[in-house]
Amino acid sequence: MSTVIMAACWPLKLPPTQKAVLISLADNANDAGACWPSIPTICERTCLGRTAVMDAIRGLEAIGYLVADRSNGRHTRYTVTVAQRPLIEPRPVRQADRSPRRTGPAGAPNQSASRTAPVRQADSNRQEPSGTVIQEQRPAPAAPAPDHAKRAAPERLPDPPEWIDREAWDGFVEMRRRMKKPLTARAAALLFAKLDRFRAAGHCPKTCLDRSTVNGWQDVYTPKPEDTHAAGSAGSGRHAVGVGGRIAELNRRRAVERGDAEVVDGECTRVG
Repeated sequence: MSTVIMAACWPLKLPPTQKAVLISLADNANDAGACWPSIPTICERTCLGRTAVMDAIRGLEAIGYLVADRSNGRHTRYTVTVAQRPLIEPRPVRQADRSPRRTGPAGAPNQSASRTAPVRQADSNRQEPSGTVIQEQRPAPAAPAPDHAKRAAPERLPDPPEWIDREAWDGFVEMRRRMKKPLTARAAALLFAKLDRFRAAGHCPKTCLDRSTVNGWQDVYTPKPEDTHAAGSAGSGRHAVGVGGRIAELNRRRAVERGDAEVVDGECTRVG
């Protein structure tokens, strides 16, 4: 290590990367400034990457602080030439004269003294707000709609035909309303047509409506043969509802279809 080379490198004002590489080379250089460390060695000593070290060497060569001889082919010989170049001292910065003495010609206004005068504030055309607070006029909120207006009026249902029991029909409609599945006019018309078909087949519309109301059904269905003859066969139990009951039901339907009998209150009555 050459003390002369190191002493000449420390005062230099260089970027951190170039300064670190130059100090590392000066630490290895002899009194003539010559050294030949490898790139990995410089990287290890400076904690810099290979690309950063090579860029710093090219920068030092460009400003004349380093000479690299690569003619050997096996290693590069570096010569630190800082001791051979004069140090470039930074140019002093001119300071402003802040003394109160007059520096200009006689009769001229003293610029230094005028600096201590209070600075005049710019006149603004901005109008200050008055102390009166003007409240924003907001439209009055609309009155809430009454509850009866919010709820849609129920649809008016057509009156049932004369052959449908009114009490049974009203009970079925009320049951559907409480289930929150009210009937519409179209649904009521379809139910009338369906009950008419049941009536033509020998079933009582009142019985169909009451069974749906009791069981909570949304539609009407034909009663089973066991349900039709349950009252007449209560004494004999379930064994009475068998083949004989089904044959009687078929005969009753055929009599109604021929016109020899009619259904009155769920009972089949012979005509004439």
